[in-house]
Amino acid sequence: IQHSSPNLLVCPLNCRAKMEYLIKHAQQSIRISAQYVTDKRIMDLLDTKQSLDLRIRTNDTVDNVPLLNLLGPKVVILQKTPYSHDKMLIVDGKYLMIGSMNFSDNALDNNREIGIILTDPKRIEEVGKMFR
Repeated sequence: IQHSSPNLLVCPLNCRAKMEYLIKHAQQSIRISAQYVTDKRIMDLLDTKQSLDLRIRTNDTVDNVPLLNLLGPKVVILQKTPYSHDKMLIVDGKYLMIGSMNFSDNALDNNREIGIILTDPKRIEEVGKMFR
């Protein structure tokens, strides 16, 4: 799968590695919109990227309190409504990852999930407008 479709993510085969790679190599900005962000490794990577333009939109639930405590209210936007069920990551305005996988260890390491990385600048800009 990795060699035939480099932009395809299939959990648990390659989702974590590709998501971590995108976050590790971000140089300007990271945008996340997700139901929740609870995976410790992802949270630790985001913590190392606080010097970038980092914005995370997620639900106002107890699951996201550790993320808010780690990154602060300037980065983490907790919303009550509408309830967010999307799973998306934009890195440097160049890569848009969308899929069924939550930002949790269970989704990345145990579940059968699927996603794709898009590189079309027009689509990425369109989706990125939700963070303005």
